[in-house]
Amino acid sequence: MTRRRGTPNDASRHTTTVLPFKTAPRQPSCIKRRLALDAVQAPAYLTPKINRPDGTALSEQKTPEKSRNASSKILGAARTIAAREGAGKVTIDAVAKESGLSKGGVLYNYPTKKALLSGLLDQMLIEHRELVGKVSEQSPSQTLHGHLMTVFHSGNLNEDLSMAILAASASDPRLLDPLRDEMTSHLEHILTETSDPAGAMIAVLAIQGMRFQKLLDLPNGGAALREPIIERLRKIIDELD
Repeated sequence: MTRRRGTPNDASRHTTTVLPFKTAPRQPSCIKRRLALDAVQAPAYLTPKINRPDGTALSEQKTPEKSRNASSKILGAARTIAAREGAGKVTIDAVAKESGLSKGGVLYNYPTKKALLSGLLDQMLIEHRELVGKVSEQSPSQTLHGHLMTVFHSGNLNEDLSMAILAASASDPRLLDPLRDEMTSHLEHILTETSDPAGAMIAVLAIQGMRFQKLLDLPNGGAALREPIIERLRKIIDELD
């Protein structure tokens, strides 16, 4: 067979050039295991959420200690705003500014405005208990006398906050559950402290009527009648024993 000059043969036509092979550095076994885990990692929505002991997720930024223990400071700021500008101005942003905390710090303690109002209600109930507790234990119908005392010791600030709480409870009646529980407990005490439950209940209704009359700014017969009415109620309560 005759081969033409200048024509490459079959071997040279199909020859593959082999480049020098550089061996990659060996990876530690711990990195290999990590890479293997990453390769089979489940989607985020299937990954269980792992929480810290305090309940926050590991992926979440922890709230500073001062924000987690700032409940009383937050409620104090809310009451300051209500006294200065009215309960309608009590918002999460306003409370954060007044208290000197971040908005996140306020939300950590009270996630919504309703939660903040609930905290204010709890605080007012504590004050109410303290007033009732100031009545002498030797006094007949102690709890009933305590309720009468709260009528003329309650300031305009508490009335304004009470209206805000009532307004919020229109969309969420559960907001008033602590008040219902408190009144149920007090009513049980009132009815067991007297031998005249019907008379005691009439006194309770009269006191509650005075409270809502003041709360809703309804006509009350004039300031001249206020003290005589309270004194008459005192005598009625004293006669219940």
